[in-house]
Amino acid sequence: MVAVSDVDTTRRLHHKKLVEDFYTTKQDKAFKGCAEYKDFRELIARKDIDAVVVATPDHWHAYPVVAAARAKKDIFCEKPLSLTIHEARAMAQAVRENQRVFQTGSMQRVGQRLLEGLHAGAQRAIGDVQEVTFPWVARASGAICRRSDGAGSGLGLLAGPAPVRPYNSVLSPRGVHDNFRTGATTASTLVAG
Repeated sequence: MVAVSDVDTTRRLHHKKLVEDFYTTKQDKAFKGCAEYKDFRELIARKDIDAVVVATPDHWHAYPVVAAARAKKDIFCEKPLSLTIHEARAMAQAVRENQRVFQTGSMQRVGQRLLEGLHAGAQRAIGDVQEVTFPWVARASGAICRRSDGAGSGLGLLAGPAPVRPYNSVLSPRGVHDNFRTGATTASTLVAG
């Protein structure tokens, strides 16, 4: 991994440090450091980058994917892939036209507990499954209607293609945190390797 990009300085520097600590621990002599960018377009413009991970807010997946494909980068994009069919088609077309490798995924689909449950079900270790209940389903947050709290200066790119609105720290907390109640706004780092 050679670079990270995030509009939030605290998150950007945190992820840069995670990368550098990883390679320092591995004592990787080839590692030359991790660059950091506020604007993902600068990261994508680098000729020495082969692939990117798009882990931006949900509404902001399509543009970085299309830009990365056009810059001849292979791509992993977190779910949800896109917000509209139009965006999905534009992403697929850019990947196809530029002959890129593209994958989308969800950490829930490869988590250890899920895999153990699937294995147990397949081996009939738990008997015949009669019903499956999901204890957590994403739903709209009351935070959508909140007013600005003035904490969002410098986050202009975070809006992506969504209408610009006053920033509210409940919707998208600044810095590194574990508040996943509001969705992917908590994981807005683009990494490259």
